[in-house]
Amino acid sequence: MNFIPENMSLEIFDAGWIVAEEAMRGLLSELAPGAHSVTVVVDDESLLLADRLTVTVPVTVAGGGHRVSARRWERLVTLLAVGVADEEREGRIVVLSPASGHVTRSWDLWEGQISPLPVAALSA
Repeated sequence: MNFIPENMSLEIFDAGWIVAEEAMRGLLSELAPGAHSVTVVVDDESLLLADRLTVTVPVTVAGGGHRVSARRWERLVTLLAVGVADEEREGRIVVLSPASGHVTRSWDLWEGQISPLPVAALSA
């Protein structure tokens, strides 16, 4: 699935990629060791709730870093980069602990900015 809109220039996407990759590395560095499921949700071009784009990737965090397949990492960061590059899109990054089934971390994507959310904000 190609998440990059046809009307988005490569220059704008590349700028979004740099921000998204740096942010994702920072977000993953905040996670406790163990298995996690990271989901990125971003509005599609239509901006309709039913058309949201979603990628979920399993991530293992070990002492000193994280492990995720290169293909899955690319999909995750590509979708986030599109959301960052197009400031009209909204989205969310959610980390779920498969062991407990609970959301452990959450971040909001709004106007090209990624901000941490309290986990309780997911139920609001």
